[in-house]
Amino acid sequence: MSGSRTRPSGMGSDYKTKQERERERIGSLFTDPQTMQSEVTQTDLSYFDLNTRFRNLDGKEKLTEEKKKTYLKTKETIESIWHQKTSDKVKNLASQGHGLNTSEGYYASFSLKELEILLKNNDRGGNSEEYNDVVTDLELLNSVNVVDVYSTYSLLSRLQASCQKYTKTRRRPWSTKGKIRKAIIGQLEKKITTEKEEHHRRIFDSVDQAWDTFVTDKSVASVNRACKEHFELISASLQDKITLDSTEKRKYDVRMREILTEVEKQPVDAEQNPTKTTRLFNAIGWTSRKPHIVDEDEFNEVLERSEYPKKLYHTIAAPKYEPEKGVTMGRQLAGLSNTRHYMSHGIYGKGTYMTMRKSDDPEDDLVSSEHCWTYGKTEGSVQFTLALNERARVISTGVLEKQANDIISKQFPKLYDWIRTSEPMAVKMLIGKHWQSSFAAFLGYNVITGMGTISSKGEPTCDYFVACDRSVLTILDEMQRRISADNPMTTTVGLK
Repeated sequence: MSGSRTRPSGMGSDYKTKQERERERIGSLFTDPQTMQSEVTQTDLSYFDLNTRFRNLDGKEKLTEEKKKTYLKTKETIESIWHQKTSDKVKNLASQGHGLNTSEGYYASFSLKELEILLKNNDRGGNSEEYNDVVTDLELLNSVNVVDVYSTYSLLSRLQASCQKYTKTRRRPWSTKGKIRKAIIGQLEKKITTEKEEHHRRIFDSVDQAWDTFVTDKSVASVNRACKEHFELISASLQDKITLDSTEKRKYDVRMREILTEVEKQPVDAEQNPTKTTRLFNAIGWTSRKPHIVDEDEFNEVLERSEYPKKLYHTIAAPKYEPEKGVTMGRQLAGLSNTRHYMSHGIYGKGTYMTMRKSDDPEDDLVSSEHCWTYGKTEGSVQFTLALNERARVISTGVLEKQANDIISKQFPKLYDWIRTSEPMAVKMLIGKHWQSSFAAFLGYNVITGMGTISSKGEPTCDYFVACDRSVLTILDEMQRRISADNPMTTTVGLK
């Protein structure tokens, strides 16, 4: 049931289904990652079991008799639990309505959580798919801890559509329970529509106000605010969280290109890589985010919960003849020096490059670690042990390139051209797709993965992961420091 989850690894992200990506999206809306892992999701969040939008994401395959029987049994179990868990709560709500309980006005004073209780308790001997779509969309909205207006707007839009679908197919219910159901959902639709309109107004007022200020004020603060507001709107559109028509897309594409012209001129910190990618990520605020430093017990818990439950390694090479700078740069990555993220060059974009073992055998972590040390052979070089936490949104380099070409280039061509030409193809001797981090951010991702080194047998021994947002990283609270260029032995340096 809902408590189950997939655990892709490495380049398997190429083959994630739409349902798996939806699970990631929904999971990212929960403040507490345990909410999505515990068995309680079978009764408290039934979106993945009953919502037809989710169930049909990968196409309407013909249900076998066995699958149909399993679905009906799951449906019956969940609906029974709904009735049991809400029976006492409904009694406390009985006196709150005004007028006839078959009219929409009766439910005007009820909160969204109270309407969810009433809907779950209404028993007609089995719910329709349209009804359960409303209930599961509503319980999802009530369950998540959304901090950004775009995710909330998307959830409201989906619930509104489910309400409209139900009421259109139930024009003249004849039974009392049917009339009650329609009245509750009719009132719910009114509340959701009002809330959605308020979110819509807030979104576009904020974007337009930032633009109006930018037109006459080219200060760093003004440019960054305009960049961040337009980035979030365009990103939400690309992720289908909000709908922009063709005229609006052209308008915001032109605006974003003009804003980025100013972003290019901005200075970067002394500890940062002076690239256009860095400047963009400074402007949208991602480089100010910090990783999570934890002890071994907490690290293992994060690793176990991760969608990629394998250790990552990252090495920083100390400058030759300046071995003390290895630890200094390590503390910078860990966010202990209050400096912004250093986004390294690399073939899959800019950010923090890490290795992860290709196999499922934990003993091969040593292979990944040893390969990672090849990027830090000087005295004083340091290596981190890391895990991807619940904030990570991972996309493979091949899928990312295709989405950028198929989606961004067609919907926001000026933005696409700026990103595609923002960094040179070659940096010294390094050839790669240095623009990919920017594409990933606009598409809603913060980690890129690609194939690592090839062994003597012609097979990759590890995958590369590139984090363009440090907050997706949980770091073990000690790093290893190389004793000398000639001696691979290391000492431990604490990060707390």
